[in-house]
Amino acid sequence: MKKHVAIPIIFLSIIVSHNLYAQKSTSFNIVAGGSYAELWHLGVQSQFSERSKIGFYYGNGLYYKKDEYYRTFSLDYQYHFGRLSKHIDRHVYYTNLEPIYWTINNVYEHMNSLALCWGIGRNYYFSDKFGLSLNFALIKAIHQDRTIKDIHYEPFLDITLSDCFLLPTFRFQFFYSF
Repeated sequence: MKKHVAIPIIFLSIIVSHNLYAQKSTSFNIVAGGSYAELWHLGVQSQFSERSKIGFYYGNGLYYKKDEYYRTFSLDYQYHFGRLSKHIDRHVYYTNLEPIYWTINNVYEHMNSLALCWGIGRNYYFSDKFGLSLNFALIKAIHQDRTIKDIHYEPFLDITLSDCFLLPTFRFQFFYSF
């Protein structure tokens, strides 16, 4: 089984088994959204305590060429605080810590990167099941492995995450709770 398929299956198994055997009721969310590092992404979240939530997301750059791709995998820990929502008994503000791994392959380069993202966000509940999460964060590159494939091809903008000390980012996610 390919590594990029096995990791999400293992993580989903852990979340589902945690929800089945948890002492107190937990919530399970399906999320879809977009951000700089994760691009367009889908994922799952599980609330495992009153204030803590963990999520796993798979992102894609929506490349349509055969040999080009931009894929991301991220693990998100959220700690919720502040006032409670009027729709549901959950805290609306959170801070999160998220390692993000991505791999890029295109005409110019092949790159694998690992970064750490720290942010603060807010959940907007439209009902007790559906809502929107907005998050502002800072990204710091931890490791980057880059191979230039075609030295004659010059991209319009050639800046990598490791060129920046901290990079601000914004994420939005729609979520549905079970």
